[in-house]
Amino acid sequence: MRAYFIFIVGFLFCLSASAGGIKGRVIDEEGNPLPFTTIYVKETGSGSISNESGLYEVRLEPGTYTMIFQFLGYQTQQFTIQISETFTERDIVMLKQAFLLAEAQIKGGSEDPSYKIIRKAIAKSGFHRQQIETYTCEVYLKGGGRLVSVPWYLRKVLEDEGIDTAATFVTESVSKIVYQRPNQFKEEVISVRTSGDERDSNPMRFIGASFYEPIVAEGIISPLSPRAFSYYKFRYVSTFTDREYQVSKIEVIPRSKGEDVVAGMLYIVDGLWCIHSFEFSMVVQGIELNLRQVFAPVAENVWLPVTHKYDGTGKLLGVRFEFGYLASVSGYNITLNPDLSNEITVYDDKTEQDLIDSRENPLVKGKAKDINIAEEKLSKGEELTQKELRQLMKSYEKEQRKESEEPEVTDYRTFSIDSLAYKSDSMYWAERRPIPLTDSEVKGYKLQDSLYVEEKKEEAGDTLDTKKKKFSPTDILFGNTYKINSRDNLRIHANWTSINFNTVDGWNFEYKLSYYRRFDEKRRLEISPLYRYSFSRNKSFGKLMTEYRYRDGLMKGNITAEGGWYYSQFNADVPILPVFNSFSSLVFENNYMKVYDRNFVEARFKHSFNGEWAIGGKAAFDERIETFNTTSQTWFPVDSREYTPNLPSSPNLPLQDFGTSRAFKITALVEWKIGARYGKSDERYYERNSPPIVTVRYTRAVPNVWGSKPDIHFGAVNVKYAFKLSRLGKLNIRSEYGNFRKFENGEFIDFAHFMGNEMYFTRWGSMNGYSLLPYYQFSTARNYLSTYAIYEFRNFILGNIPTLRMLGVNESLLLNHLYTQREGHYVEVGYSITNLFRFGRVDFVSSFFNSGFREFKIQLGISSDIFSVD
Repeated sequence: MRAYFIFIVGFLFCLSASAGGIKGRVIDEEGNPLPFTTIYVKETGSGSISNESGLYEVRLEPGTYTMIFQFLGYQTQQFTIQISETFTERDIVMLKQAFLLAEAQIKGGSEDPSYKIIRKAIAKSGFHRQQIETYTCEVYLKGGGRLVSVPWYLRKVLEDEGIDTAATFVTESVSKIVYQRPNQFKEEVISVRTSGDERDSNPMRFIGASFYEPIVAEGIISPLSPRAFSYYKFRYVSTFTDREYQVSKIEVIPRSKGEDVVAGMLYIVDGLWCIHSFEFSMVVQGIELNLRQVFAPVAENVWLPVTHKYDGTGKLLGVRFEFGYLASVSGYNITLNPDLSNEITVYDDKTEQDLIDSRENPLVKGKAKDINIAEEKLSKGEELTQKELRQLMKSYEKEQRKESEEPEVTDYRTFSIDSLAYKSDSMYWAERRPIPLTDSEVKGYKLQDSLYVEEKKEEAGDTLDTKKKKFSPTDILFGNTYKINSRDNLRIHANWTSINFNTVDGWNFEYKLSYYRRFDEKRRLEISPLYRYSFSRNKSFGKLMTEYRYRDGLMKGNITAEGGWYYSQFNADVPILPVFNSFSSLVFENNYMKVYDRNFVEARFKHSFNGEWAIGGKAAFDERIETFNTTSQTWFPVDSREYTPNLPSSPNLPLQDFGTSRAFKITALVEWKIGARYGKSDERYYERNSPPIVTVRYTRAVPNVWGSKPDIHFGAVNVKYAFKLSRLGKLNIRSEYGNFRKFENGEFIDFAHFMGNEMYFTRWGSMNGYSLLPYYQFSTARNYLSTYAIYEFRNFILGNIPTLRMLGVNESLLLNHLYTQREGHYVEVGYSITNLFRFGRVDFVSSFFNSGFREFKIQLGISSDIFSVD
């Protein structure tokens, strides 16, 4: 559950830390505590925050300091204080903020004044992203969570585990952050305390996320995105004075519900058009999140976040939980970007046209020299329009990417944990933490630390090396991984899951072992033997796979050799999983899976050059041996039903029997991810966008090689892309055109087969198969066109029901089409509900064949965003 808390919210925001000499309470005029008040020390650049009881504590060396207390809705309190060697106690009384209305709001203009403010803030967002050349800071993070309610069937389990719902799980960390423009972040965890749990964790792995970015973290549309007006409406609320700055309070209102938008209040500093603070709420997978950041001027005209707070509540499998994270920043040390050191005035293209026309050197729209003129204006601190500034910053960031060693990599992140990070004692934390612990957090530390000590004693046993696992007889069925040395590992797979049934082999099982050798961080070798036994045929089978993987930055690949005597479905892409076929056969007497024996040897490889281009290939020699049903066993026999023969049923089947045949095939493949962009975390790369993917492959079956007969030329082009339709949703399309230029002496095995499905279970992967297509009816040796399309709604019917929306329910429409020269057109239309009870899925699908209705079926399954076999 702890990892779940961190996973759900740990990717959202940049977090931060501090130290102390003054303490007390923050209260309003009536004496009520103001929890989570932002505290900033001007001379040290340190940030802190009061706890939920309004208590604060800031440690400082003796000297004179300017203290700044900020709480949204209240006047900022700023004062100078002399700190001695002992703590000074002082309660801070915050006064209600005095708000003013903008002149346009008073006069009732045609456009809400917030839109002018937001347009200027959007125009300046690129400037604020590039404003700082480097900075360092120290981040203190405190996170906590607890179980609010537990269903009856889990209460005994939690009691046996010693889990007290009254105690709060607490994690604290202090990290040093180093930032280098345009996109490099380095985090070193100096110290960690996590309720006794000693596992490495990094809840700030996405520490660079910013609402100045168009897309924040995992797909959240920022209110300062260039596309913001498609997703949000804005309403001007008021203006107030914070120190010498005028700040506008603007309500952010989503145009439609969705997991990629926020709602709440955004505060913008007038003139600078930067973020002063924000209070947002949102829903992610049914988890309610509340987010707050408070910024402060850490240098002239430079505002950075100094405190962060985000909390949430949710429910999973009947367990209701809540969590929260607080963070503060200390010791900002910044260097400004020399190219953008001057502040500029931004004119609104819509409401300030007179000022724009009166400038001395107006830019001419559409001219290339406009960029140079704009750069000159920027260097002099002169005025620019919104459009000019956005165009200039877009060009500037494009040039930055060109100069990068890896232009397709949009951000770099490194993370490390100091070897002494877990050694800090309670005295260290008492001195270091800027946010006092609550009573429940103190209780959580005591309880979890005592449980942790007992767990470590049990783990230690009689051996000093707890990392090396001992063999247990249960490992034979349930699997385990054994560390041989620093490079080598041996794994027994969970082989009980491979016990299945089909009408050719009867009951059968597989037993797989794997040996892994890691030469270094970039190279790995795997050797995996597999044994298979068929009880009905009383035969043993086996194969051996050897794979070498390598990686160097975005260049990566694998070389694989495999061979043996095994079995295969006629469609080698495995249209029906053995476990589903077992269920269908034994319960409903439907043996959908059709197989043949295969003596084979093959070699294959795939090599990615730079994350955008990849090539691959395969060479395989197969001896295909026809097999027949050997059993009629079923659990619920019905006289009107019987198993079908093992040979697939298709109008295109050339021969009823093929006996034994041989084939030698060579395949070449080229893949192009158009405009792929990546992020880099330590030495690992991850995709930052969903680029169009074009795959071209060519297969040649060569006759007269060791008795092979098929003479085939086949080519295919596959295109996959996701179109984002703004606030309307997303359209995912995958289409493939295949062409048999020549097909002679081939068997049905050599046809092009399609991922059919005749079960009452949905497919797991997205766009990797049809919902109702018979497995082999449309198999062909002629040209074909196959297309899958899924339209994902941001908000449709069920999403408008608050209870279901909070459960994370999503809706989509599907339209699948297949055309073959012999059979004609096959179409599927469906409606899908996913994330039912977090992971369930139900599809309502109808199919049509050559314009005539074929069938309707309701299918159940697992949401593909949790489990996928793509």
